Amino acid sequence: MKTIKQKKWMIYSAIGLYLIFSPFTGFPVVMESAIYVLLGGALLWLSTDSDK
Repeated sequence: MKTIKQKKWMIYSAIGLYLIFSPFTGFPVVMESAIYVLLGGALLWLSTDSDK
């Protein structure tokens, strides 16, 4: 269970960092969509991992 909690914290911190930095950096649309794809993939990976 500890590993799943750690993964969730990693994803939450990634979302937090993105929300903090996005207004100041002004990512291009391509970068933004790539980040959303990565976050979605990470969330999918988490949900399939916790099923085991």
